[in-house]
Amino acid sequence: MAAVGTLVSRSKAGASFEALVSIVLSGNYPAGGDPFDVTTVVGFINRQPWTVSFTSANSMIYFYDKVNKKIVIRDFPVVNVVGGQGAASAVQINPDSNVGVFGKTAATTRVIPGRTFGFTQVEIPAAAYPADFTGDTILMYAEWFATPQLPT
Repeated sequence: MAAVGTLVSRSKAGASFEALVSIVLSGNYPAGGDPFDVTTVVGFINRQPWTVSFTSANSMIYFYDKVNKKIVIRDFPVVNVVGGQGAASAVQINPDSNVGVFGKTAATTRVIPGRTFGFTQVEIPAAAYPADFTGDTILMYAEWFATPQLPT
């Protein structure tokens, strides 16, 4: 299985239409995004939403590719710093103080989030979904600025 959506709510708000969809991820993430058509979950048949946003309990980064109807997942690359490097104390940064690491004399190894260093987001690799994603509580908010046609 891949991305599965469940309609939480949909409502008309003035001239627009809103929908909230719960997303569950499982299996493997394919390169380029996980196929997902929000219109079929919400029940609209004639147009993609104008705007889509996500909330994530695990602070993951999700985007909706309306053209290709896919959920694209991006994350910051990490920096792996292997301990026991014998770095001089003048260049030593202590990872236990949440400052970051370039080298460290202690034998422990640390993984530092790329956002610490100002890295840009990249698409996650095509592979089995990590637990951070499969265990995430994901809500997709979609809005149409004209009421779409509902199926008969």
